Amino acid sequence: MGGDYGSLTTDELCKILPIAEDEQDGATVHIIMGVLAERNSDVKQALAKWALDPGANTSISVVVLEALKNPGSSGSSS
Repeated sequence: MGGDYGSLTTDELCKILPIAEDEQDGATVHIIMGVLAERNSDVKQALAKWALDPGANTSISVVVLEALKNPGSSGSSS
C-alpha cells in the first residue's frame, strides 16, 4: 500500500486501519495512526494512554476506533 493517506477521509482511514493491522502492515498502520491523531485529539490521547500501558492487550485499531466513536473518553476501556 502506498499513496497519500492524508487525502483520505477519516471514515476511509478507519476502514483501512483494521485491514492493515490484520495484514501486519506496520508502516501503513503507523501512517494512518499519525494522520488520525493529527485530525482528532481524542485519538491522540487514546494512543498516548495505550502506549503507556504495558499490559494493554487491545489492538491499536480498536483503540483508535473507540476514541472516534466516544469523543472525550481519552481511550478509557472497560
